[in-house]
Amino acid sequence: MRLRDGRAISSTLRHGDRSAGRFVALHVRVRPATTQPSRQSGWPDEAVRGEVGRLAVSRVAVVASKKVGGAVARNRAKRLLREAVHRAAVPPSSDSVLVARPGCGEARAQDVVSEVAVLYERLPHIAAGK
Repeated sequence: MRLRDGRAISSTLRHGDRSAGRFVALHVRVRPATTQPSRQSGWPDEAVRGEVGRLAVSRVAVVASKKVGGAVARNRAKRLLREAVHRAAVPPSSDSVLVARPGCGEARAQDVVSEVAVLYERLPHIAAGK
């Protein structure tokens, strides 16, 4: 599921766990596991708007600035990162923001996919769950 809310993206970038590689910087924030969403929870997500059944869904945002390259390189980088997320073990009930770094648009697909998988495994809340 895509993470589109600007406040949730900013919150994930500021307060989430960070892991960076050569082609991508990964920010992950695990949402609290609740069955009853609270309007005071500070999490601007779908649960606050009444979609209680979707609390365990992972949400992902992909960002590529002009530092990555022109429009073609940025779009290719975002496609590569979305594919990498589909193949990676994304933690449930989490918000992830993948920020493409310069060179990501020209990288081989397999390199980006393997790097994203390694970055998810490096995060503390993932390692603790094993």
